[in-house]
Amino acid sequence: MIKTKILNNICSSLPSTFPKSIYHIFYSCSILHKHDISFTLSSQPFVSHSGNLVQLSDFSYSFYFPLIQRHNLKLYFSPVLLQNPYISFDVFVITYLIHHPIECLRKEDTDHILELFTNSREKIEINTFDNHIAYFHNYNSEQVIQYLFQFKYSWTYYSLCYFFVIHYPDLLEHFSLYNLFYTYIHSSFKERRDDLLGDIHAIVFA
Repeated sequence: MIKTKILNNICSSLPSTFPKSIYHIFYSCSILHKHDISFTLSSQPFVSHSGNLVQLSDFSYSFYFPLIQRHNLKLYFSPVLLQNPYISFDVFVITYLIHHPIECLRKEDTDHILELFTNSREKIEINTFDNHIAYFHNYNSEQVIQYLFQFKYSWTYYSLCYFFVIHYPDLLEHFSLYNLFYTYIHSSFKERRDDLLGDIHAIVFA
């Protein structure tokens, strides 16, 4: 894939730029968050520029929250999102429940959602996510969606962490970032680190 070739060329020829690229990307996301924007990676999310850093190029899966209202959720959470491997578990659950509303979530419902989410995703510990979604038993779709929107600014970081864990585990390990990213994507909604950018800075610029 194009994105893989670009990042492989950059990271193999100039591996020292990799951690700076990581920080640059997450810092850019923090700026977007301040403007009420979160997003999920697409299939070709990155390009390189003359400074040999990787930068984001595709914002087609952006969420501009001031425009997202209860009546237009389907416009922003298309069923196509369910096929995107880089969406967070929150976005997956929201999208599923928007298009398959449930009056009272039972274990069979959450098991089905979890199976769909983990079916095509590597390096996901299903038992961990089973614990996360069990919290929603006996709630209806609207309540779950409203709850998950509290964590909307973690969606971007989740997407990025998952992308790099899947495609660049060796480089993450080399620069001591793998455990941080792996822990983030397996953290519960409430446990995701608010200051992930600070954690990355402390490691990259130690």
